Amino acid sequence: MWVEDLANGKYKYCERYTDTKGKIRKVSVTLDKNSSRAQNEASRLLYNKIDAKLEKEKQKIEDEQNKIASITFWEVQDEYFSIYEETVKAKTASLRDTAKKKIRSLVSEETLLSDVNSVFILEILEKLYYKENYSYSYIKTLKASFNMVLDYAISKEYLAVNPISNVKIKKKVLTLEQREKKKEKYLERSELKQVIKDMAVIDKSTSLLIEFMSLTGLRFGECVAIQIKNIENNVLHINGTWDSVSNSKTTTKNIYSDRKITLPKRCLQIIEEYPLKYPKDKISKDNYIFITRIAS
Repeated sequence: MWVEDLANGKYKYCERYTDTKGKIRKVSVTLDKNSSRAQNEASRLLYNKIDAKLEKEKQKIEDEQNKIASITFWEVQDEYFSIYEETVKAKTASLRDTAKKKIRSLVSEETLLSDVNSVFILEILEKLYYKENYSYSYIKTLKASFNMVLDYAISKEYLAVNPISNVKIKKKVLTLEQREKKKEKYLERSELKQVIKDMAVIDKSTSLLIEFMSLTGLRFGECVAIQIKNIENNVLHINGTWDSVSNSKTTTKNIYSDRKITLPKRCLQIIEEYPLKYPKDKISKDNYIFITRIAS
């Protein structure tokens, strides 16, 4: 304890202490005198103050621990997604929401966050993959969804360690039949030509769109997001993709997806052949090329 003389003639008695987080703090009391009796009184008041502050801090820690002990996985999941939805495109948020709902069909609302350990998660994913034959990619999506929520829980100090790091799912060995099915996902050039030809009989617009995509390698979303202003001479600037959830053009998947490509002659012919959906008096450089109808 030390004493400081104040300008008003009084005395400030001070003492340091270490709080519950290990930080050095200071408390003080002001008295009229600087006598032995006053010093004893100051010491008593100071240590009472320190005890009260430490008790308050301990109670706060205990309350926080009780809150964490009673928090459910659903509550943390809701807390995380309320923020996550503001940081991604509507389509991405929609896909994550689907995974969230699936997880909720497997994890009850009363399940405590502390009970969602590596064994708990592993049993869920193993059952879906090995017994119910969900795809490996879908299992990875669910695992990623668990991971995001649990990482958030760590950042909020609800958890000390993310249990997902101990969750390993080994990929099943493909049977001969499954391997053949995978091969069937890809069309030979002759098969693609036949699909385009057959589709031209059913729907000319779709046939032209498929052909354009096959010649450029564009994704469907990138293709339907092409505006007249994105084409200059024979150069196409791909600067966005169509979000089917928000029903609007958004940025490309990443900065590297924003690119320019040279269109072959056939692509320019397809653009000329594609049925015009806009009235002639409403054509502008902002118009989309590959559309099926005009929004009312």
